[in-house]
Amino acid sequence: MMEEPGIIQMNIDRYREMLTVRLDDDTRARVEQLLGEARCQLALAMDLKAPGRSPGSARCREMLA
Repeated sequence: MMEEPGIIQMNIDRYREMLTVRLDDDTRARVEQLLGEARCQLALAMDLKAPGRSPGSARCREMLA
């Protein structure tokens, strides 16, 4: 089950904020990965709410590039 877009956006905001502080390389890489995954989830969630649109796989690739 997919989270609501508002919840996903809160996660994105939290991950962005985490990247503004000093983190070790492993932690920073993990937070960046989580941020990318959350952005992809948001794109997919928005596509599911928009009837007639194709799934967000192309949008996810653009966001993660």
